[in-house]
This record gives sequence, C-alpha cells and structure tokens, in this order.
Amino acid sequence: MGARQSSEAPAEDAFVDYYELLEVEQTDSADVIRKSYRRLALRLHPDKNPGREEEANKKFIKLQEAYDVLSDDQERAWYDQNRERLMQGLDEDEDEDDVDAKFQFFKSGGTAPKATSMAAGIGVPHILRFYAPSMAKDLRDTDTSFYGTYRRLFERMAEEDRVAAPYPGEDHTGDLGDAWRDQASMYPSFGHPDTPYTDTPAASTSVRDFYQFWMQFSSRKSFAWKDKHDLRDAPDRRVKRLMEKENKRAREQARREYNDAIRGLAAFIRRRDPRYKAFQAQQQAAHSAEAQAELAEKRRVEAAKRQDAKRQQAASFQAQSWQMAGEPDDGGFDDFSSGASLDEASEAEDPAGDEDDEEEPMWDCVACNKRFQSEAAWINHERSKKHKKEVQRLKREMLEDDEMLDALGEDPVAEIASETQELHLDDETSRKKDKKRKKQEKKMRVAMGLETSEPMTTASPLSDTERAQRIAKTLPHLATLPSFLDRPEGSFDVFGYGSLIFKPPPHVIGYTPGYIKGFVRRFAQSSVDHRGTPERPGRVVTLVSSEHWHSLPDADEAPEGDIVWGISYTIDPAYADEVRAYLDHREKNGYTPIWEPIYGFREGKDDDDKPHVLVPQALVYVGLPGNEAFIGPTPLDALAERIASCHGPSGPNYEYLLRLAEAVRTLTPHSEDFHLFTLEEKVLALQAKNETTTPEPLPSSSSPPPPPPDTSKKARRKTKGKTKAPPGSEVCNVCHAAFPSRSKLFNHVREQGHALASSHMPKK
Repeated sequence: MGARQSSEAPAEDAFVDYYELLEVEQTDSADVIRKSYRRLALRLHPDKNPGREEEANKKFIKLQEAYDVLSDDQERAWYDQNRERLMQGLDEDEDEDDVDAKFQFFKSGGTAPKATSMAAGIGVPHILRFYAPSMAKDLRDTDTSFYGTYRRLFERMAEEDRVAAPYPGEDHTGDLGDAWRDQASMYPSFGHPDTPYTDTPAASTSVRDFYQFWMQFSSRKSFAWKDKHDLRDAPDRRVKRLMEKENKRAREQARREYNDAIRGLAAFIRRRDPRYKAFQAQQQAAHSAEAQAELAEKRRVEAAKRQDAKRQQAASFQAQSWQMAGEPDDGGFDDFSSGASLDEASEAEDPAGDEDDEEEPMWDCVACNKRFQSEAAWINHERSKKHKKEVQRLKREMLEDDEMLDALGEDPVAEIASETQELHLDDETSRKKDKKRKKQEKKMRVAMGLETSEPMTTASPLSDTERAQRIAKTLPHLATLPSFLDRPEGSFDVFGYGSLIFKPPPHVIGYTPGYIKGFVRRFAQSSVDHRGTPERPGRVVTLVSSEHWHSLPDADEAPEGDIVWGISYTIDPAYADEVRAYLDHREKNGYTPIWEPIYGFREGKDDDDKPHVLVPQALVYVGLPGNEAFIGPTPLDALAERIASCHGPSGPNYEYLLRLAEAVRTLTPHSEDFHLFTLEEKVLALQAKNETTTPEPLPSSSSPPPPPPDTSKKARRKTKGKTKAPPGSEVCNVCHAAFPSRSKLFNHVREQGHALASSHMPKK
C-alpha cells in the first residue's frame, strides 16, 4: 500500500500520506497543522480552480480527511503507529494489489467466500483499508453505504471468529472456549440507521452493545499461518523447542495486532456514527440542565453560609486601641441634643450603611493589604509565593524599625518616615522583577520533587525508614517486586494514576515510579460500575490533556504544573494478552487506551538533576472528553459532597479518594496535587461533621482565652499607676500589654491571636 506519487488527483479510496498532503512534518504541532490546512484549503478549493473543479474537489476532500484525522489527538496517535503499514503494506502473505482488489470487491457489495476454521480470512491490511473518513459520507441504508459496508464487514469477522479452530494440538481455554462464541446471535450487529443507541423494549440489540463488544474484542483465531518455522525440520528437541517458542511469539504478536486493529476501527467508526452523535447531544443537554440546577442551589447555600460566617465574626470582633477613635471633647455632642448616639445618627443619615458593612469581606491580609470574601481564599493566598515575599519584606522592615527605635529613642516616627517610604519603593520594584523570573521553572521543579515548598498538609517529613514502613503498609504489593526492571521482549507497561496504584493488574513483574507530561489528574469521570450506581454515579479520576482542560469553562488551575505522578507496572510477556483483556474490561466505563512516555529519575543516575525517559511507551487509560462518562469541571465543594455520599459495587466512593491520596503521598512525598489533596481535606471534614452529634464552636486562636479581670478594690489599688501605657506606645486591647512600636504590636496580635483577621474600623 505504498503512496502513489503523481500529479493526478488521488483516487477516492487510495491511501496517501496525510503529512505529505498537508505539507507538514510528523513532529509539527497542532497549530502548525491547522495553519497549513487553512492555507491549502484556500488554494485547493474548487471555487479557486475554474476549469478544474472535479480534480480540485477530489483533492479538497482528501485534504479535509487528512486534517480530520491529524487534528484529533487519538486518531493522530493511531495513524502514527500504523503509518508505515498504511503506506507500504507490510504483510508477507499478500501484496498491495491483492489487498486493494479484495477491499474494492467487498465495498462494492460482493460476497466473500465461506469462512473456514484454519484460513487467515480478513487480516490487518484489509481492516486498515476500512479506516477511511470518506466512507461516512453515504448514510443511506444500502449494501455499499456507511451502514451496509461496516455491517457486512463485522458480520464477516464475527463468522470467522465463530468457526475458528484452535492451534493444532491445543484446545480453546478460558474465554476462548465459552459456548457463546459458537452462536452467531451473540455477536452484536452494526445495525441500520434506525437502530437505537441504547436498549429499548422494542429492539433486541442496540448500537451501544455493538461498540462495547467490538472495542473490547479478543479473537480466538489460532494464527497458525504466522508460524516462522516448520517443526518437522528441527534436527533435535532443543532446536524444536526454540522453534516452538519463536512460532508462539509470532502468533501472539499477530493476534495482538489483529485485536488492536479491530478495536481501533470500532472507535474510529463510533466518532463518525450519527446515532452516537445524537446520543451524545441528548446526554449533554440533560447533564447541562442538571448541572445548572445543582450550581444554582450550591450558590444559594454558599451565600447563606457566607452571611452566617460574617455575622458570627462581626459578633466576636474586638477592636484594638489603634483602631479606635479618640474621646470627643466637651461640646462634641452639641448637634445631638436629642440624646441620639453617633451610631443612631449615622444610621439616620445613611439607612443602608449596615447593609453595606454586612456585605464587606471579613478576611484581610495585613501584610499584602488585600481583602477576601471567604476563609478558603484567604488561606490559599497565605500559601502563595507573593504573600511569602511580602511577609519577608515586612519582617525586614520591622527589624529595621526596632534597630532605629533603639538608636533614636521613644518617638522616632517623624525622623524615619522618609527612609521607610524609600525602602517601600525599592522593595516594590524588586517584587515586580522577581515575579517574572523563572516562575514556571520553579513550579515544575517543585512538582517533580527537585525542590521543596510549603507542604499542603501539616505532616512532618518522613525518614527513609519511616517511608519504607509507610510503603509496606499502604502499597504492600511493592515489597516483592523489583523496581526499574529491564523489560523482557514481548512485555508492555501500564501506567497507573488512580486505583491501579494500590490495586495493580495481575502478572506484574516489576514497577517504575514516574510521571506523565501534559496531563492533569481530575475527578472528572463518572462511575456507575465501581464506585457508584446508574441512579447515583460516583466520581473517579481520569487524565485530561492540560491544553483541553484549561480551555474548558470553570476549569481550575494546576499549581503543581501539568504533570501527574504514578507507577508504571511491567507485565509478564507470557500473559500480555490476558492482562490487556483484563484491563480493557476493568476500564470499560468510558476509558480509552493511549501510549505515552513515562519520565522520572532512575536510581544512581540523577546526578545531573534532570529527568529521563524511563519508559518509552506505556499504556495509559484516559477518559477522553468525547466519552459519555466525562463530566468536566465541578466545584470542589459539590464534588466532595458527591464523593462522600456515593457507594458502588467496589465500595464507598470516599474510600477510593482517601486510598489514592495516601498512596500518592506515600509514593512521592515531595510531589503536590492540589486537586487531589484539597478534595481529601474536604471529604474528611464532611465525615467529621456527620459524625459529630453536637456542634462545637471553633476557637478563635491557638491560645486559651484570658481570664476575666479582677475588679476588686485590692486589685485596683495594686495596679494603680502601673497599667498606664507610656506616651507614644501601642497597647493590646485584650491583655493590655504595651509595645514601643506598631510593628511589635502586630507581631503580638498575630502570635497570641488577640484579634481576628479583619481591619474593620468602628463607626465614628
């Protein structure tokens, strides 16, 4: 199937190199491909080629097909893996002309010969010819249309699989020997244009059944025709065993390629099936209405919570002396002879004053002079790099103030005002320069564990012994497995970023800790078969490309960078097909397999402090945004409530979250995952709230409240003349301690908790 080089327009069904057609390289990005397509579309459009409309129309159709494939990440990956086979037809049994002839005969409505038990039948080269976007143009119900061609193709492959005999001298075992494989009715048909997508009382089969079956299909053909050696030519038993081993490896390789080709073709057809597109649009409309209703209710509840928190905080607020106005002199109340207080007069002049004060945010950052509407936003700000720099700057100023106070005396404010202003301007310029320098590089190095930052939890760092004990408790299956194993021929790796971390597949012979680039881990996949039910689906993690995730509305950011840590498990080559079938069944609810490299740091080779490619290609199951189980971004509070309340056949949903968070924290203690660890905190808080029988008020500070003052005469005589603060000093309004400067008062207030995080002034 080589590419035909000629100036003629390519035939409608001929395969051409999509990269060559778009005049781009295989390594070019999606933006380069899009720009090249737009440029060529303008040049090759039939309207731009008068007199050559027919030829230009054929070229323009091929150009659209090429862009349709290369603009989709999954289809482009599949095309790259099979490009050489598509272009050159790497098959030792038939040449390109034979494959083309059979394809054209079958597509034109011809009937293939009866399937036999040991014949090769339809092979990978034939299946690849049906990987053609142009076939989705004819949507009539005829034998040569989109529905008729694929319906007859899959019926033919089902017939070949049903009558296939085992390898000579062996028997069908396991799933290959099940009785249902001998019944033609157990192989779902592709159906007709009016076939419903889901099961209905009036229809015995559905389109969903077809795709679920063929996207997880595993053939029971023997592939005996792929043997490389004739055992009768073996001179002795040792050579015969080697021949048998090599023949078995060739048969397994052919079976794997055949299964992948059929699964890929089913996924390719589904993306172009009008019945699947209509079902997706219906589901999206239903989910959109439900999501809007849930969002509106959540906003109402959050608004009520904020109002309650503001009222409670306002009731417990105690102003400091530097926040209070001085005592009015005589005659200050001449204009209020009626007896009304200043507050009452203020309310009379501005009736809406209380409402405005009640709506003001109650969480302030004294260091950065910023105000926040919720405690969560204030805590998140305190973790930011900008806040930490501002605190360091404020500390430097306070130390300089203390040194100047010691040198200048009790009233230095007038003498150091100009110097403080100059320091502030210099620090402001320095902060702006530091903000632009190596911000992304720092974030990536922290996320990869090369540098440490403020941990998201309060747990202290673990020693090597403690970490080994934690791994033995959390991930006991790793104790008997070697790490960084040299992979034997025929094996493959599967990357675990969710439940696979703590519940690995069978027949694992080694593991490699590492991370995957360009993705984010989010609880954006519904689960109806493991951690939830169809009536109330749970939530499980999936990998989403960072470019697509950040383009979605209401998508949260990834402070740790667009990398995801996990474990790459190496599968025993003798059980490769069995484990692949197990994984396909386990991840059947909306997950799609792709191949990605795994990065990390190999033991003994990290002296250069740079990551390496540890696994060139690993199997990763991701929930692509196009699948029906993908739900997209969800507010963390609503997500935590759903996870805390859902339960499925595999157990409660919260157990999945907590085990995953503990496993990630144990496996890579220096890595960060804001989405995962924040959900963990919220779910634990919900569980603690549900277990509490009587609510207890939260303490306003870490120190115990001060004892009530002694108002006896003896106490007044004892403290008379000693509690008065010296002139020019600042006094704490709670414990009445005096300080020579406002900076020392601020330190005392924050350390002792003698004021809330607010700077509201009392009414004047």
